[in-house]
Amino acid sequence: MNTAYTDLLLEAGILVNNAVSVDALSNILVEYANSGLNPDLLCLYRYENEFNPNMRLKINRGFAEVPETLYNGSELVSFLFESKKLVCLNTLKKSPFEELLLSNNMESGMALALYLNKLEYGVLILNSKHPFYFLRNEIQYLEDLYFIISMQKIKQE
Repeated sequence: MNTAYTDLLLEAGILVNNAVSVDALSNILVEYANSGLNPDLLCLYRYENEFNPNMRLKINRGFAEVPETLYNGSELVSFLFESKKLVCLNTLKKSPFEELLLSNNMESGMALALYLNKLEYGVLILNSKHPFYFLRNEIQYLEDLYFIISMQKIKQE
């Protein structure tokens, strides 16, 4: 991993130690994923409450029109939460995870299920207009960033 990623991870780790809410942790995740990876589009979807199984768009970085809702029963969301693995799609070929590309002009993307205190709370999706934009270093950076954030124990909102 390059030193720029390492520096960003150290900064994020310092901020995470002072975070006191899910919103604060979400903001750190979004800002450091956005500044570190520079995607064309970044969206954070979160559950609103226990009565609605779908997630609503909470944070959007980018200028593309994106869905306001991410459906809990979709193949992508189901896989993310069941596997607890990051999903990366680097080309437009047919895939069960095509919904990962949130806008028609995007060609590659990553998605990550978000947990806090072992409870599901959302999905982070990053897109790029370029194929093969997210490679090993970018995947590792996002996984490391999320690991730092997910270790913070805070009270659920």
